Amino acid sequence: MPFDEDIFAYVTGPVATGTIGANNTTFTLISVTAWSDNVTVYIDHWENGYGYDENDPDGPGTDEKFSLNSSQTFNFNSLAVPRPRTGADGNTYIGAAGNCNGQAVPVGATALIRRTPNYCYDGRDRIITIGGATTVTAAVTSTPRAPGSSPPLAKRSSPWPLS
Repeated sequence: MPFDEDIFAYVTGPVATGTIGANNTTFTLISVTAWSDNVTVYIDHWENGYGYDENDPDGPGTDEKFSLNSSQTFNFNSLAVPRPRTGADGNTYIGAAGNCNGQAVPVGATALIRRTPNYCYDGRDRIITIGGATTVTAAVTSTPRAPGSSPPLAKRSSPWPLS
């Protein structure tokens, strides 16, 4: 996911008639839809450093793994993503104060691997899909919503070219 919730607040703050406070949380929804059967979805959370290894996809660096079939959608959401997400350098994770403790897996999903139930589903996470085409969309809004703010902003979607 290309940018995080701090960037969202920075970019959308000037167009909101109210203020998005520096410590306002955000609601983030990331949806992954499969276009074929037997698609494997890996979530690589940025909070613990990127550890996914394409040569060992089920290895210790994998944070979460799910399986999807054609037309199936999993909605990964974090109800209250703490902000700020990073330290003063804008890149270093702030630690436990930034966790979304007890994250639930998407409705209807069974995690095949789940090593990080306290990290948020949010910007900067890497989503790797193998086995077929997928569409990934995300939306985010501040919580509580700033007075006069716009509705949730759909901020990114795929497929996009793989590097």
